[in-house]
Amino acid sequence: MLLQSKSDEAPAFIETANHSSWFAIFNPGNSKESIFELQYSALKNNGTALQTNTLPYLFPATRPSSSIYNYYMLSAALLRQIDSDANNIGLRHNEDPDMFVRTRWGTTNALPNSGTPAFIWKYIGGSTTSEPRTASNYDPNFIIYRVSEVMLIKAEALLMREMGANPSDNEQALELINKIRKRTNLQELNLTSSSTLTELVDALLYERLMEFVAEGKAWYDLLRMGRYTDPAGNIDFVQDVFITNVQKYNAIAGGSKIKSTLLDKNAWYLPINETEITRNPLLVQNPYYE
Repeated sequence: MLLQSKSDEAPAFIETANHSSWFAIFNPGNSKESIFELQYSALKNNGTALQTNTLPYLFPATRPSSSIYNYYMLSAALLRQIDSDANNIGLRHNEDPDMFVRTRWGTTNALPNSGTPAFIWKYIGGSTTSEPRTASNYDPNFIIYRVSEVMLIKAEALLMREMGANPSDNEQALELINKIRKRTNLQELNLTSSSTLTELVDALLYERLMEFVAEGKAWYDLLRMGRYTDPAGNIDFVQDVFITNVQKYNAIAGGSKIKSTLLDKNAWYLPINETEITRNPLLVQNPYYE
């Protein structure tokens, strides 16, 4: 069970299932659900400019060829899953934003490089559900942790404590995951406490992916999952979770070459900078790059 603090000042999960309540996490920010976020403000109290950031540039509707920004777009696989979630509640997400509350905003057929809008609304969204931010207000806070992530961290800990072998742990984990799905107007998962570990892990990762799109979590979620070992051998976390998901959401990563590369765990991590090794001879280079 999720136990909320009784203090009025403590962070708390926002349960209201509409876009306005969920979006308040990001605009204006510092919501009740926030635990730790980096602060930005376009204006000082006296009305002069203070500090903005590039988050609205990095996750835009289109990718202008002349722009130095616009680096990131949702993958086609992720867009299809977002649309699938919208269809599961009987609505397209751009028809009723109060029913489909998270992740993106735009046309229903938006695909990478298609030229059709697919905003990461949590960063580009303005004060209404229909208008994006203006350039003078490119100051969304960047959230490091919020209550929904703590809930999913707990769900993961419950599942991994006995690798899905404890029905009570599984039931509690599903309760936490479904609580977040309910906030998104999605149906509860068609899983039970006796579902397989693979099914439970897939459900957990899916909710993390969808809830925290563009919040810098997905890659590290996969790295963490790839480091688990199931003593019972019911799931191969490297092959069944890490590699499978990398290939699923990155078309460039398809094929046998990337699979063979990712089977070497040292390839998951960057090399140590040569300058750092020169300064500290006790450092040992990542063997993948030797």
